[in-house]
Amino acid sequence: MKSAVEIQSLVKTYNNFKLGPLDLTVEEGMVVALLGSNGSGKSTLLQTIMKLKNHDYGNVKVLGMDINEHEVQVKERIGYAGGGLYGAFNQLTVDGLAELVGHWYTNWDQAYYERLINRYDINRKEKFAHCSMGTKKKVEFILAMAHHPKLLLLDEPTANVDMISQQRMREDLSLFMADDQHTIVMATHLQEEVKQLCDYICLLDNGQIKDMFEKDEVQYRWARIWLSHFPDLLKDDGRVWQIEESPVQIVTNQLSELEKELQQQQIEIIHVKHLDLHEIMEYILQL
Repeated sequence: MKSAVEIQSLVKTYNNFKLGPLDLTVEEGMVVALLGSNGSGKSTLLQTIMKLKNHDYGNVKVLGMDINEHEVQVKERIGYAGGGLYGAFNQLTVDGLAELVGHWYTNWDQAYYERLINRYDINRKEKFAHCSMGTKKKVEFILAMAHHPKLLLLDEPTANVDMISQQRMREDLSLFMADDQHTIVMATHLQEEVKQLCDYICLLDNGQIKDMFEKDEVQYRWARIWLSHFPDLLKDDGRVWQIEESPVQIVTNQLSELEKELQQQQIEIIHVKHLDLHEIMEYILQL
């Protein structure tokens, strides 16, 4: 498979914060969720890929091109939403902003833009400065989509957006990913977005990539198991992340292996519950 994003030894420092050094590869056709607490580096990473911020060290390739050497060609193929990109143009109307942005892209699709404006019930004559936070998010999303990019970089795209529009955005992103030639990297705090859209999770903590894993696989492996009694053989087992005694239960990141071993030891498994994503993140961040 082709790589949509290739990052090697990336370092970016500013205001007492350091992103990296980190390495990241996102294959074409994948949806990757950037998860982490506020200030973990998600927005900085997206802005660096987009070259809204220059990195200090390392290499960034997007769609096979070095972002420094081919900035114009790369940005033509990226749709970016987030980070106050249009703050300098606040006094333009939504249509005025779209006309400006349309000049940046040779592949701008005015008919598609208008279709999305109607779909999301946007007042196109309203000044961008007067739009609510949720409406601004929807406009940013529309402008990111309207030139048919190959790669979407989305920074909390549905934050402050009404529930109906959130679902429509997820539907449009699913359509965007209908073939194997588009890619999304998105920062989000919403578990529903991760569940519906994402293939992989990249977990950031304090400017570092803590872990990266396939969403479905990690959700299958992590579980809470209730037992008839606690076996001594699990006391120092690295696959056991938490032990509780009343009632007896453990949290594991290797469910299938432990189930087999417990059955072999004739230890009754009373109940198994797979963990939610936010619970899994909390355990991983303990490392």
